Amino acid sequence: MTDENHPTVDRADVQELYPDDVFERCENYYAKGRVRERTRVDDTVTATVEGSQL
Repeated sequence: MTDENHPTVDRADVQELYPDDVFERCENYYAKGRVRERTRVDDTVTATVEGSQL
């Protein structure tokens, strides 16, 4: 996600935030189309994710 006021957030940026197993699960959810309603407000990115694990 990017806009004129915020830098791009890439895969490596997000991967640094989570343990490998959590990041892999997130990638699987995304690949299966379970990540929806992605939004960015200021420096916060949120999304609705359909899944069974926290």
